[in-house]
Amino acid sequence: MATSPKKRNAPIPLFPPREIIVWMWHGYLKKHTALFILSVLLMSLQGGMLGVLSYLIGPMFDEVFTNKNTNALTLLGIGVFVIFCVRGFSGLGQRSILAYIGEKINFELKTFLMRHIMALDDSFFGKYPPGDLMARVQGDAEAVRSIWSGFIGPGIRDSVSIISCIAVAIYIDPLWTIVTCIGVPILVFPISRLQKLVKQRSIEHRWLISNMTVLMDEVFHGIQIVKLYLLEKILQGRFVGFAKRVQKIGVKVAIQNSAIPTMIDVVAGFGFLGMLYLGGNEVISGEKTTGEFMSFFTAIVLVFDPLKRLSSLATYWQITLASLERVYAIVSHEPSPKNK
Repeated sequence: MATSPKKRNAPIPLFPPREIIVWMWHGYLKKHTALFILSVLLMSLQGGMLGVLSYLIGPMFDEVFTNKNTNALTLLGIGVFVIFCVRGFSGLGQRSILAYIGEKINFELKTFLMRHIMALDDSFFGKYPPGDLMARVQGDAEAVRSIWSGFIGPGIRDSVSIISCIAVAIYIDPLWTIVTCIGVPILVFPISRLQKLVKQRSIEHRWLISNMTVLMDEVFHGIQIVKLYLLEKILQGRFVGFAKRVQKIGVKVAIQNSAIPTMIDVVAGFGFLGMLYLGGNEVISGEKTTGEFMSFFTAIVLVFDPLKRLSSLATYWQITLASLERVYAIVSHEPSPKNK
C-alpha cells in the first residue's frame, strides 16, 4: 500500500529550471514560434491601449470640461470607443491563439509521455507506482497548457500595459512618477522570498496529490483484500493524513500569494499620498492643468492592477515549475534498448 505521510518527505527537485525550459522550448514550443509572435503583437496592442486611454483623460478634462469644447467631446468619445474595440478584439485574438497552442502542446506532451513510459524497463515501474504516473501524466502535464494562457499571455500583456502607462506618467511629470513609485523597489526582497516558499510548498502539494492517487489506485484495485483483512480504517486514516496536509498547504499558498497584492497596495497608498500632495499643490498654483493631473492619476491607477497580476504570475510560475519538474523526472529516464 501507499507510504504513510509521516514516513516520507516531499522530494527535492533534481533538475535546474534552465534545463527544463530548454527541453520544453526545443521539444514543444519552438515549432509554434510564428503563431506565438502573432499573439505577442496582439498582446502588445491590447496592453498598450491602457496607456492611450490614460493619455486621453487629459484632453477630456482640459478641452471638454474646462474649455467647453463640444467638438472635442465627439472626437474623444469616438477615440475611447475605438480603444475599447481594439483592446477587445486583440484580446480575443491572442487568447484564441494561445488556447490553440496550449491544447496542441498538451496533446503532444501527453501522447509522448504515454509512449515514453511504455518503453521504459521494469526497474522504472518499481520506482514509480501506477497512481503516481497517472498523476504526472494527467495532472502535472496540464501545467504545460497553462504556461501559455495563464502565464505567458497575461505576463506580456500586463508588462506592456505597465510600460505604456509609466511612459505616459513620465511624459506628464517625471518627478511625480518618481514620488509615486519610490516604494516599489522595497517589495523586491519580500516578494522573491514568498515566491521561493510558494514553490517549496507547491512541490510538496503535488507530491501529496500523487500519493493520494497512488493510495486510491491501490485501494480500488485491491478492495477485496482490504475488506478481507479489515483494512478500511487504516487506509482511511492514511488518506485523511494526506488530505489534511494538502488542505494546510493549499491555505498557506493562497495566503502567501494574496500577501503580494496587499504589499503592493500599501506601498501604492504611500505613493499616492506623496503624489496628491505634490501634484495638488502644482495644480492649485497653476503650474499644471487639471487635465494633466487627471491623466497622470489615471495612468498610475491603471499601473497597479497589472503590477499586482504580474507579481502573482511570478508566484504562479513557481507552482507551474514544480509540476514541470515532476514531468521532466519521467522524461529523463532512458527507455530500454529494445524499445528505442
